[in-house]
Amino acid sequence: MVSAGFGHLLCLIPLLWVWQCGGEGDDRRYLSPAVTYRTYVTAVEAEDVEALWQCFSLSYRHAEYAGEISRWKDEWNRSRSDLQKRATERQIADERIINARIAYLLFDSSTVLSRESPFCYFIRDDAGWKITSYLDSSFHAELELALERGEFSLRDW
Repeated sequence: MVSAGFGHLLCLIPLLWVWQCGGEGDDRRYLSPAVTYRTYVTAVEAEDVEALWQCFSLSYRHAEYAGEISRWKDEWNRSRSDLQKRATERQIADERIINARIAYLLFDSSTVLSRESPFCYFIRDDAGWKITSYLDSSFHAELELALERGEFSLRDW
C-alpha cells in the first residue's frame, strides 16, 4: 500500500517536470527578441512560411493580415527575394527589453537601407517574444504605459 504522502509526491512529479523543462509558453525559438529574430531569419532562409507566421504576434497578424495566413502567403510570394535579402543582411546592434511585455532590436545602420527603419519591435505573449510593428495597437498601448511608469523614455530611443 502506498502512503498518502508518497502518493502526493507521485502526483507532483509531472508538474515538477513541466516546471523544470519549461511549459508550453517557453518555446526556445522566442526566448528573447534577438532569438526570435534569428528564428525569423532561419525561417526566411528555409522559405518556411508557416514558421514565419509563428514569429509574428497575434495582434500583428490581425492588424496586417486580418489573422489570415493566406494573406501573409500572398505577401511572401510577392516579396520573397527582398525579404530574404533584407533579413539576412541586417545585423543586430542592440537589444532593448523595455519591460516584461515590449522590446526592440536596433540594427547596425550600415546594414539598413536609408528608407528602412533601423528598429524591429517585439511584444511578449504566452509563447514568448514575437515580432510586431510600432503601429500595432497592443505594442503602442504597452509603450504608452511604459512611458507613464517611467520604464522607458523617448530620449532612450
